[in-house]
Amino acid sequence: MPRREAHQAQLGADGLLLITAPGQRSVATLKLFDYIGAGVPILALAADNAAAAIVTQYGLGLTVAPDDAAAIQRTLHELAARQQAGAVWPGFAAAQQQFERRQLTGQLAAVFRDVVKEG
Repeated sequence: MPRREAHQAQLGADGLLLITAPGQRSVATLKLFDYIGAGVPILALAADNAAAAIVTQYGLGLTVAPDDAAAIQRTLHELAARQQAGAVWPGFAAAQQQFERRQLTGQLAAVFRDVVKEG
């Protein structure tokens, strides 16, 4: 599916699924940031990695270990129940601001300026 169509599908979804492999430590993929931009709750099958930390820190949805089928089922039901109850996921605005490309580029530019000054 073309990226534009995928993005439109994300915007119309009730929830988005993010899957990481068990044991992956540093996982913060483009898909996670696309999901943050969509502002749709995330069910992250992720544990003890960057993706899980971001989803948890900003309150973007729920996380569960990717290798625990019973917990995945419970968490999926919990996410659906929250959505039916009209849950609000207020962390999306802060995450969208924090991870916006211009913001990140500005931070990188500041690092480069500091390196050049010390250099």
